[in-house]
Amino acid sequence: MIFTSIQPMLLTMANKAFDDENYIFEPKWDGWRILIHKQGDRIAAYTRQGNCVTRKFPELEAVHDAIQAESAILDCEGVCIRDGRSVFDDFAHRGRLT
Repeated sequence: MIFTSIQPMLLTMANKAFDDENYIFEPKWDGWRILIHKQGDRIAAYTRQGNCVTRKFPELEAVHDAIQAESAILDCEGVCIRDGRSVFDDFAHRGRLT
């Protein structure tokens, strides 16, 4: 399962706001859903479509040391922050670079 494409958790809409201890809520940052895979010294990032984007975001090398588990898959949202706000176009631009 590590370093293979898997389907991430995606946003689910509800008719009204609710609070429930069986759910975990997170803010919407307006970025890309990214799955970060780590095993030993290797780290890779995949989009929800399964595209490997590790080379487009070399900052991920710094994330490696922050993940203390030997192996893990983190379901995250990749964003670029400018002036304290996420800017979707900045992240999307980086993701399209070749």
